Amino acid sequence: MHRLLILPTLLGATYAVHAQQLPTTASGETTRENETRRETQAADRKSLNGALSADMPGLNEILVAADPLDAQIQSLPAAYIRSSARSDLAEALSVIPSVRVAESASSSRQQGDIKPAEFSIRGAAPYQNRFVLDGASVDNLIDPAQTERADNYALVAGHSQGQFIDTRFLQNIEVSDTNISAREGGFTGGVVKAETRAYAGTNEAHVSYRGTSDSLTNLHIDKTQEREFESAAAQMPNGVPGEFQPDFRKSEFTLDGATRVGDIGIFAGYSEKRSTITQKQLLTLDPDNFLETGQLYTPSENRTLDNKSRYGVVRMDLLDRDYELNASLSYTNFDKDSFLINYLDSDFVGGHEGMNLSVNYGNYIGATRVDVNFNAGQTSDEHDYDRHTLTQYKSTSIFDGGIIGGLGDLENQQRKLGGSLTFTTPINDIWTTDYGAEIAYLDYEQHRDQDFVAEDYRLDYSQTPLPDPIGPGSYAPATNTRAAWRPTAPAISPFRIPTAPCSASWPPTAAGFSAVPGCGSNATACWKTPTPRRA
Repeated sequence: MHRLLILPTLLGATYAVHAQQLPTTASGETTRENETRRETQAADRKSLNGALSADMPGLNEILVAADPLDAQIQSLPAAYIRSSARSDLAEALSVIPSVRVAESASSSRQQGDIKPAEFSIRGAAPYQNRFVLDGASVDNLIDPAQTERADNYALVAGHSQGQFIDTRFLQNIEVSDTNISAREGGFTGGVVKAETRAYAGTNEAHVSYRGTSDSLTNLHIDKTQEREFESAAAQMPNGVPGEFQPDFRKSEFTLDGATRVGDIGIFAGYSEKRSTITQKQLLTLDPDNFLETGQLYTPSENRTLDNKSRYGVVRMDLLDRDYELNASLSYTNFDKDSFLINYLDSDFVGGHEGMNLSVNYGNYIGATRVDVNFNAGQTSDEHDYDRHTLTQYKSTSIFDGGIIGGLGDLENQQRKLGGSLTFTTPINDIWTTDYGAEIAYLDYEQHRDQDFVAEDYRLDYSQTPLPDPIGPGSYAPATNTRAAWRPTAPAISPFRIPTAPCSASWPPTAAGFSAVPGCGSNATACWKTPTPRRA
């Protein structure tokens, strides 16, 4: 606590003093002039102060007190929580100046997305914030900043929030961004504390449904991206999920209510969000299309992708007691269909799942407030590709089917168990002191049900003549169409050297390929043995 004591003062004249070296004379005239000037100035000040003292009333003593260590807490009660668009924490907290929401939440390119948007507090990364629901930490600590990419052999896309909370089921949100208490450990950004709605003394029930689509939305797209956006095909980069969502439909259903059963107040809520997005996965190099439309690539047929997000919560409060006792159980589940751009047969489902149990007790022992929390939870992120083998033909352009397959199935799982005990004791009307203890157990695991294999095939350039190229540096059967590059046979074994004649199948053992002119009698004359990499 810093105190500033302000005493009554009087106005006075202020003089600027300039120092300069003056020449001295034998007669001492300069010295006498300076002394006379100083005496005149002193008399003027005394006269002015006397006049002001006679005309001005006396001023009372003012004490200004402030505590610069108080946490800067922004509180949003239920009436001020925004949920008109996405019903997630990012939308609710977007009204707070220190919160910056990710661009994707408002981007016209991704309006079909229903996954909660990420946000930062005071410029920190989203995963540097701490998220608390009903007194329990719901941070997702395993690769929360990771995104889905083709080179993520042993990584899974994550999210900073362990629970995808529907903000319509909250009665209060608190955001602390500066001068945060030391007991709020495990973060470098800000702290977000959310509290689930509780029974408020009356029975109530609500049902809502809303939906929208691209035809009901006015999208603003940069002119340099209009053609790619309209075709729903992002040309670059390859090996990542599609970004553009010009065709989408999404809906949201919510059911919640509160009632009393005996001495127990119950609140329950369930929400389900669905979206259907149309995108194009593959691009084909097409010079003729460039002459007609100005686009060098021709996109493939439309792909329909389904997304679903569910959140449910139940809270029970013991009523009519001198103490507080409540428990809440929440569950979230998110599934998203996707693919990797220009990777054949790279379809996968990305998922997030979380469950959190929190029990809270609060009571007063004299003037001291005692709060006890017990919590347990589990969070997981996963991707499940249709194929467990990723095959790359190094001498074939990616636009000609040079990469086939996916990354298999992989799951990151986090389990937690914890509790806290906090005492809050007032010292005087201004000061309080908090002290207590916290214990937490965390367990992280990664699961893969089946081995993933990455294999490369390289064209043997020592053979003569080489197969006919279909483009600069790209070798494939000249008679093939794009559809013929969809393999129908099982994935190539990474350790088996193909023995079939090259004219019968190219690449080795993959069905749907035409003959390759100029090959020898054995496939090994055309292609080197694949180099397997296990993850």
